[in-house]
Amino acid sequence: MSSYSIKSLEHYFKVYRQSVRKPKKFWSKIAENNFTWYRKWDKVV
Repeated sequence: MSSYSIKSLEHYFKVYRQSVRKPKKFWSKIAENNFTWYRKWDKVV
């Protein structure tokens, strides 16, 4: 996540809306792109 940054207030609200509208997809993407996993998760909580 070190490369992830909010560039403006507009960008913040866009990211926020994504996280609220589709939280499983949003957090799954964060987890997949920013962490190393021994095996992929079964579900996003």
